Amino acid sequence: MKRVFCFILCLFASWQLSHAQGNVGVHAGYILQGKAGVAMRQGDILTELCGTESKFLGAFYQHELTSALIIRSELNYYANSLRSLVRNNGTESGFCDGVTIGNVYYSTFEVPATINLMIPVTRGFGIGVLAGFGLDINVPLGKRPDYSFGTPTTSVADVMNSLEHTPKTLLSNYTCGVRFSVWRITLVARYQHNLSSSLTNNLHVRGNEYVFDTNLHQLHFSAGYNFHRIKFRKEK
Repeated sequence: MKRVFCFILCLFASWQLSHAQGNVGVHAGYILQGKAGVAMRQGDILTELCGTESKFLGAFYQHELTSALIIRSELNYYANSLRSLVRNNGTESGFCDGVTIGNVYYSTFEVPATINLMIPVTRGFGIGVLAGFGLDINVPLGKRPDYSFGTPTTSVADVMNSLEHTPKTLLSNYTCGVRFSVWRITLVARYQHNLSSSLTNNLHVRGNEYVFDTNLHQLHFSAGYNFHRIKFRKEK
């Protein structure tokens, strides 16, 4: 029975390979990162990890098993940074509405892999949905103080002096979205969320330790062009 199953599986794989084709292309896009939620709360002081906006460049390979089923992998690069918003919601003298702190900058190499289910609308045009997982590789570039929005109060300053953002070198995430294909042009919009905390360290303020809940989420918008097509089927 096992031999029969293996034989059928091999036949199916060889049929898929003979009817499949691949596409290699480049794309560029824009990333919007949202807040990760309340990272630390002490009395009237709230600290939130904030994302930044980034532009990215990348390349992709997509393997078309059929016209409706596509496996796509990408390699993207963008410059990134981590910032925090520290707010005093109390009535402390010298009230400061908010102070934004950013002290670490790094490069991100993103490797997502997705399964795309397409619906051909007309010849050369299709719409579809995608879902998959990815890996982020972060390379620190350096640290630089960056303060804005007024002079901090004493309590806010205590938190500011304790902030030390250390991004994890490897981050896993899941993603889902939609895509549109027009001949060789592909437009993609997808949502991405970290599966683990973005930072390696907790926050220490006044002798207390606070856990950062730093699962950043992102919106990716990209436009790509397929410049090379690889055919696996044999020409007759």
